[in-house]
Amino acid sequence: MIRMLIRLSLLMLGSVAIAAGAAESRILAPERNAVWQEGAEAVIRWQTDWQGPVCIELLMGGKSRGIINDCRTAARDRRFRFRVERMFVTGFGVDYEDRMRVAVYPKADPERAVLSPCFTIEGFSPPRLRTPREAIEAYYAALNAHDYYRAYSLLNPLRISLRLRSGERLAFQPRPDFDTWRERMEAFAGQYRLLRIEPFVMGGSAYAHPRVLLGIRTFRVAVEERDGSDRVREGDYFVDVIPGTDGIFRLLQIATSP
Repeated sequence: MIRMLIRLSLLMLGSVAIAAGAAESRILAPERNAVWQEGAEAVIRWQTDWQGPVCIELLMGGKSRGIINDCRTAARDRRFRFRVERMFVTGFGVDYEDRMRVAVYPKADPERAVLSPCFTIEGFSPPRLRTPREAIEAYYAALNAHDYYRAYSLLNPLRISLRLRSGERLAFQPRPDFDTWRERMEAFAGQYRLLRIEPFVMGGSAYAHPRVLLGIRTFRVAVEERDGSDRVREGDYFVDVIPGTDGIFRLLQIATSP
């Protein structure tokens, strides 16, 4: 099976059909530029005269992400329905991947594989939050509900680095990978109660700091934190929020100092 996956990745160099006889076998769905969403159901359809079971494999940027049907689907079914895993692409720190492809091939002869055109898998899209305050409230509400997918989607996925004319450097790290972040959140296994959310102005003036030109807004947030052992403490944090190009506010940084 490993040899099959490696062979497919090496053969996947552009054309939709990569084997003799592929003219009578092709993938009907997903079509070019189709968009699948993590957590949603998707359908793969194909046309073929093959007999016996077929393997269905997902490829991301030319590399195999694995066989999704255990090679147990009959070729004559010509359809396979499945649910796209949460964090399938966003677990890598990106919002979407537009170089996805599906490969379908006979279990007994993987070199007869046919490929779909490139399509996109995108992550969970949080609701359009109108203000930075709403983003902060939505993040802690998701943590309280243990909805880690939603909370993670409200964290900034990009690295931001700027060098100012003064020589000062601004740098913000992207959110960590999902599994690492979720383990940290689950270890706390607590509840949060927002006590205060107050705007915090760098340098004492609303226009005194270059962050403002980037759309970054900083808030001083007081949070009552109750851990899994029912111990309570009050945390005082500085939360940076930035609007994305998609119009969604996301938390850029949560720190104990500005």
